[in-house]
Amino acid sequence: MASLAVVKKVGIIVLSVAIGFLYFYLMSSESKEFRKKQVDNLLSLLINFVIFIWVGKVLVNFTRFIQDPIAVLAYPSNSSAFYIGTVFLLINVFYKKYRGSLDIIELLKTGLPTFLAVIFMYEFIQRIFIGQGHNGIVLLFITVLFILYTLNKKHDTRFVIILTFILCIGLFFISMGTPLMTFFGYIIEPWYLIGLCLILIFIVYSHKRTV
Repeated sequence: MASLAVVKKVGIIVLSVAIGFLYFYLMSSESKEFRKKQVDNLLSLLINFVIFIWVGKVLVNFTRFIQDPIAVLAYPSNSSAFYIGTVFLLINVFYKKYRGSLDIIELLKTGLPTFLAVIFMYEFIQRIFIGQGHNGIVLLFITVLFILYTLNKKHDTRFVIILTFILCIGLFFISMGTPLMTFFGYIIEPWYLIGLCLILIFIVYSHKRTV
């Protein structure tokens, strides 16, 4: 039964991610080649993020990993592994930006609609079909932002940055008033969202200096 639950959870995540990418691809007014490149970049980072979470899981359980690596790899990741994976992902993103192989603003313009669609689908499926959704306020908040993005036909840099700020700040206040706010089963603490807001401010500031 436990293995079936894991397979079901992974299946829901994969389906949600696929719908998220499809949503971006259909909503974007950019050329087909540009959309494909952005999807490839985001998918590559997503795969890296999964790997980094696994690395984080090993680091968190390093002593146990030395003794019984199979048991650690089979053990579900926790929030600490998720946070470590985020740090590695940010290092990866800024390294690619430094090398000139990644435009963070363009990545943001791809990642925001994809993220909104993925979270919306995941939480919607969890609540409606699985009956396990406990992030009702998160689902409502994401739905509002999802509708705003869909109705706005001009997805320029300014709009995407403002909506991303609203997303981070809104989730921060939700996390402050919610004892258990999770993304894909990982508990998200308020300080994590504050960190993302500060990183976003740094990205926007750096972008304005180069424009």
